[in-house]
Amino acid sequence: MIEFKSPCGHTVRARDEDAGREVKCNYCGKEVRVPSDRADDLDFLMSEVSATTSAVASPPRKARSGGPFSGGRRSGESGPREVILKLTYAAAAITAVVVVTRNYVLPALAPGEAPEQASAAHQPSPEPKPRRVTFGLADLSGEGGLYVSAVPAEADIYIVDEKTWTVGQRIAAAPGSKRMTSGETFCGTEGVFIVEAALPWNDKSLKAYPEYNSTFRRALESAEKGEASNALARQYFLPDGATSVFVTKETDQTYLVRQYKVELRKDGWESVTAFFVPVSLKVGDLVTRYLPSRQRFGFDEEHVRGELEYYGVSLHDRTYVMDALARIGAVPYDTSGGSGGVETRVVRMFRIDVGTGQFRTQVLGATGSTGGN
Repeated sequence: MIEFKSPCGHTVRARDEDAGREVKCNYCGKEVRVPSDRADDLDFLMSEVSATTSAVASPPRKARSGGPFSGGRRSGESGPREVILKLTYAAAAITAVVVVTRNYVLPALAPGEAPEQASAAHQPSPEPKPRRVTFGLADLSGEGGLYVSAVPAEADIYIVDEKTWTVGQRIAAAPGSKRMTSGETFCGTEGVFIVEAALPWNDKSLKAYPEYNSTFRRALESAEKGEASNALARQYFLPDGATSVFVTKETDQTYLVRQYKVELRKDGWESVTAFFVPVSLKVGDLVTRYLPSRQRFGFDEEHVRGELEYYGVSLHDRTYVMDALARIGAVPYDTSGGSGGVETRVVRMFRIDVGTGQFRTQVLGATGSTGGN
């Protein structure tokens, strides 16, 4: 037997074989469809609970008049016992729905942590691993090669295998030469190479130096072509380890050229830094006015500071020298000293190893003149 509610609110009883068919409500006379699955009809159970609750809360309607026995329950009406039993069933069903929803449905829908992750979140976080500090060129990649840079950075840079180059020749004109830019690396080959940095003598960056036009360019213009011009270039600019410094006068332009010999290998790094910097320029002016602001090199600052003190860098200049090393990885620096009344100037190149960040230094030249940075 299937029991269900008619739209008029009265209970309709139908046979099991009438499931899915339409039958007539005995109370209102309308055709109603018999539910096809009684076991899954949760709406029927809830409607029963709602109807029963309303029946309990509302005052009983007067019994319809009939025969002497019409005061009893009409067919389809529930007594107190049936009401309590239905309420018990409804409470059990609602409890089951709440438990299933809370324990299974909501965790599956919510994007929260899995139970294992949630419990792990309450565990004490592990001690952070110490950060590995790498020294040398910050953005260096590869196992070995050459790093080139120039001050000013506008200089034209070329590299060529020594085997295809003639001494005294511009590398720009040599067969097989490769053009590079300041801050670039050259990797993947071994052997002896020649690096060249060149600037036109009227380059804007050079004319920014104090008295460049009025002293050096005027003297160079009146000097004879050849060794006289080359000597002027060597005297005006700080030494930087270049194997050759010379001036070439072409048809419509004059170039200042610096060349360097370097031996490359695949498992180590070398560097060349070309300096077109006047001897008279102080290191503080070099750093604040002519060097890039970006810091690319890392090193042990305490160790380097001690080395600079050892080599006689003045306390005033140490900050500037370290700043230059952090920006371009190298800086020439001259010191004055002597004995017996003879004062000499020793120029050193302070350098940071491109790959390891170790401090290096070499003597570039010594003269009898004074004028330290």
